[in-house]
This record gives sequence, structure tokens and C-alpha cells, in this order.
Amino acid sequence: MGVWAWLHFNYKHKETEKAVALSPANIQPGKDGAILTLENGSQVLLDTVQNGVVALQGGATAIVKNGTLVYEKNNETEAVYNTMSTPKGRQYKMQLADGTMVWLNSASSIKYPVIFNKEERYVEVSGEVYFEVAKNKKQPFKVNVSNRMNVEVLGTHFNINAYDNEPDINATLLEGSVKVADKNNNVILKPGQQALLNNRPEIIVRKAVDLDQIMAWKNGLFNFEGLSFEEAMNQLERWYNIQVVYEKNVPDIRFGGKLQRSLSLNDLLDILEKTCVKFKLEEGRKLLVK
Repeated sequence: MGVWAWLHFNYKHKETEKAVALSPANIQPGKDGAILTLENGSQVLLDTVQNGVVALQGGATAIVKNGTLVYEKNNETEAVYNTMSTPKGRQYKMQLADGTMVWLNSASSIKYPVIFNKEERYVEVSGEVYFEVAKNKKQPFKVNVSNRMNVEVLGTHFNINAYDNEPDINATLLEGSVKVADKNNNVILKPGQQALLNNRPEIIVRKAVDLDQIMAWKNGLFNFEGLSFEEAMNQLERWYNIQVVYEKNVPDIRFGGKLQRSLSLNDLLDILEKTCVKFKLEEGRKLLVK
């Protein structure tokens, strides 16, 4: 039997006037930022760019507007692809040339054409990505998920979760309709449903998922409701850019409740240590679970 631990949602960081030197014991939460890789392989660090043109290529202008990367179509041309990637400890928002909005969670990526000049709008993703797809019945929007799952839509809101260190890939629909397929099967999702792909031969459809929990990352929260200890630690690894190691076995604990992603790691650990688990921060951003 696992141990359950309830975490309070409304914990707020107490500001202090005393400056604290950065150290492994004072790791701050993630922030907005990403790396834009252009067609020619050159890279642009977007962490500190709030406004301005960052690239002119392939019939489109890439502009940062108030911290969001926006593609503006100039003219028709041959396909040119960019890749947006977020390291651990970063998240970012962008607008594709068709008006589709994309949010990337930490340790995620999306490859896309700077303009959509083919019969379909095709992108490739890994990690966790949320889409609000601009409607265009004449040009379906298709997402290749880590070369294992394909999602096809006309205009809808959905979330993809496909991290390499987690066993499942899932697509969760918030609005509209999507077709989810792998090499052997396909299913049609309705709002509130989730398609899950793992090592089984068929796609599993969950018909009633907690959308608040699925979208917690985009809304600035950790939602640990019902998560295993390892699942929760995976989220911390990506958001705080740390490495979690276990002194013995992974604790058999399932959390409940929500916490703000704006907390420093120390503040968050203070709350988690109210369970029966202790942590020790070591050099190299390594978090030891004792």
C-alpha cells in the first residue's frame, strides 16, 4: 500500500530583503526561454528577447512580441523549417504562420515550416506541447509525436505529453475533435478524453480525465493529485533543471494537492518534507531522496 501525502495549494513564497547568494541549495524555478534553431543550423537564444525581429527566412519574418515568438508570412517560397526547443528550466509560447498558438513545457521541442504552403500543416514534437490550432478545413493540421503517434485536426485545443523518460505517450483533447493514430490503430477523441499509447498493441482511450491536472503546467501550477512519487520528481527535474537520485528505492508515496511553479526549489522541498521523505541537495544540481 502506498502512502498518501496532501500538499497545500496556497503556499506563497515569503520575500526577504536579505540577498542570498546562488548555490545548489537556492535553485530558482524555471522561466520563459527557448532556443530557436534556423534552417541553416544557426541558433538564437530567446531567453532575454522581449521584442524585435530575430530572423527573415523562407517567406516569413520571425518576431518576438512581448516574449512570444510570432511568424508573419511575407510570400510563398519553398519549405524552410525551424525548430523551437526548451531546455530544462524553461518554457515558451509561440504563434505559427497560420495563427496556431503553441506552448512548450520544459525539455520539449517542435519542428515546423516557417509558412504552411502544402496541402497539410505538418509539425513534429517531443516532450510536452499544448496547441490551439487555427481552423482551416482545406489544410488539416497534423502532429508527429516522437515518431510513435500521429494527431490530425482541423481546428482544436489539445495537449501532447511524450517525454522520453516516461513510459506513456498521451494526447488529451480540450476542445474540438482529433484523430489519433499509430502504425496499427486510430481513434477519434471527444473533448475531455485522452488517447494513451504505451507498449500495448492498441491505443487506450480514457474517457474522463482531469483537464485541470493536464493543463496545470501551462497555468503555472504543479498538480500532484494521485501522482506517484517518481512522476512528481520527473516534473521537478524538468522545471528546476536538476537530477533526482534515490538513496534506496523509490518511495511508495502518492501525492495530493497543488503547488505554484513559481516556488524556489527550497520552498517546495520544505513542503514535500512534511511527508516521510527527506531530501539533500548536492553539488551538480543533484537532489538526493533519502
